[in-house]
Amino acid sequence: MISNILAIYIFILTKSISADTPGVCSGKIFSDIGYVAAVHPYKCGSPNCVHAKEFECKYYIYDFHNRNNGVIVDNKFENLKNINLTRNVWNVFITHGWLSGIEKNAYFKEAKDLYFKKLKNEVNVILVDWSEGAVINYKQAVANTRVIGKRIALLIEKLIPYGLQLNNTVLNGHSLGAHVMGLAGRTIFKKLGHKVSQINGEDPARPCFNDSGYHINASDATLVQIFHTDAGCCGTDKLSGHHDFYPNSGIKLPACITTIQNHGKILKFLSVDHQEFGECQPIAYRCDNYQSFIKGRCTECGEGSDCKLFGYGHQIGDTLLFPRISRKYFINEMLL
Repeated sequence: MISNILAIYIFILTKSISADTPGVCSGKIFSDIGYVAAVHPYKCGSPNCVHAKEFECKYYIYDFHNRNNGVIVDNKFENLKNINLTRNVWNVFITHGWLSGIEKNAYFKEAKDLYFKKLKNEVNVILVDWSEGAVINYKQAVANTRVIGKRIALLIEKLIPYGLQLNNTVLNGHSLGAHVMGLAGRTIFKKLGHKVSQINGEDPARPCFNDSGYHINASDATLVQIFHTDAGCCGTDKLSGHHDFYPNSGIKLPACITTIQNHGKILKFLSVDHQEFGECQPIAYRCDNYQSFIKGRCTECGEGSDCKLFGYGHQIGDTLLFPRISRKYFINEMLL
C-alpha cells in the first residue's frame, strides 16, 4: 500500500487550488507564527501554488520522572504550566515524516525510551506529532512543513523560561521531518541570534526539496548530521550537513526490497543501543566516495575525527570534538 502511494506522489501531478497571479505565489499569515510562504509550482511539479493549511499539532513533553506519561501540549500551549522540565540538561526533539505520526510508528517512543535509558535524568524529550498535516497529498504535506517548523521554533522559545538552553538542544527529524527541524533551527537563529546545538536529519526527503530554499543545511545548527539511506529517490542525495553518513552507499540496505524500506530503515538503526553489541561496534569512516571505501582505502580513525560510532552515538554528538566542515562517512552491512 505504502509503495503504491509512494509511486503516485513521485510520478503523478496532483492539482492544488490557488487564486494567485500566474507565476507569483503569495503566502499566508497565521496568527501565531506569522507569514508562511506557499510552495511554488516550479519547485514541486504542480500546476498551481500550494498553500499551507491550519492543522492541529501535539507535543508530548517528557522529563525523567514522567518518562512514561508526558504532558501533551497543543497549538495553544495552554498546558505548558503543567510541565516539569529538568533544567540544565539535554532537550531532545523528535518528529516524523510523511504519512506518519508519533502514535503510528513505534520507533519514536522507542527512541524516547533509549534516551532516558542512556542519560537518565540528564535529558528531556519532546515528541512532535504533526500527523494531521502530513497528509496523503504529498505537496500539501510539503507546504505544511513550513507551519510545523515555525511552530516547533515557537515552542522552543516558550520553553526557555522553563529551563531549556539552546546549546543543549537537539532536533531529530525523519524524511519531511528532517526539513521541518532544519526550518525550526533556522527560525530560532533568525529570531534569537543563537543556534540549537545539533540537528540530526534522517534521510531527508528529496521530492520538492532539492531545489528548494527550505532544504535542511549545515547552517541550521551548530552541528548538522545527515543520514542517507535512500539517496536520490525518497531521500535527498545532496551533501547537506557538516557530516553526511552513507550506510551501504546510502542507496541499498540489506534486507530492504523496496525504496520505501530503505527510506525507513534508518529509524530502526538509530534507535538501537549498540553497547549491547559488545566489541562488534558499527563504525563509519570518512571517505571521499563509496568506491574508495569498499576498496579499503578509508579504514583509519586518524586523531578521532575520521571515524564515528554509528547508531545511538550520533544522537547527541560532541559539537566541539568533530570539525564542522562538510565530510562524508561510509559504513557497510547494516543488518537489523
